[in-house]
Amino acid sequence: MAYPISIYIHILLILLPEDKLQSVDDYDSIISAKIPDLVTYSLAYETIANAMMHGPCGEMNPIVPCMKDDICQKHYPKIFQESIQENHNRYPIYHKRDNDHFVKVRDA
Repeated sequence: MAYPISIYIHILLILLPEDKLQSVDDYDSIISAKIPDLVTYSLAYETIANAMMHGPCGEMNPIVPCMKDDICQKHYPKIFQESIQENHNRYPIYHKRDNDHFVKVRDA
């Protein structure tokens, strides 16, 4: 069975102005933040659920390092988004589906 490849990295790229992503369509054409199907891609699903999910924090776990003054410094939980959008600094706010699909993260 083939599994999708999941890569999680933080990287800084300095691009020439003409090579920079300019619109939400540009971001949407190269970035996918979907959680793989548990049945079809169980290994990829387990890897993402165990290594790439943030939380729990907030009221559920107020003593974790991301919390400062009762607010998650990583801005979780994220709101659902019908489509990718830009914030006030032109950074993308990624599409987040409201499909009643939940992932249990750690002991949350």
